[in-house]
Amino acid sequence: FPTVNDLLASYGYAVVEDDNSLFLGFISFFWINVIAFVLSITAQAAMILRYSFSWWLWIIVNFVWLIVNLMSGNYI
Repeated sequence: FPTVNDLLASYGYAVVEDDNSLFLGFISFFWINVIAFVLSITAQAAMILRYSFSWWLWIIVNFVWLIVNLMSGNYI
């Protein structure tokens, strides 16, 4: 949707291709997002299947999403 992309870019919501943000100096922001997504799906599936370790997965997921939010500037 080029028209929508141009409209969003005019408001300052353009896509940044590579912002060079790294966690611990070597993990890129893209891979942290991928890890957070995969862990969330895994934790949800474990919760649906009523596995007790799903609580530990959700704790890990919350810490990963905390890193994602801090790296993206979402401090609230």
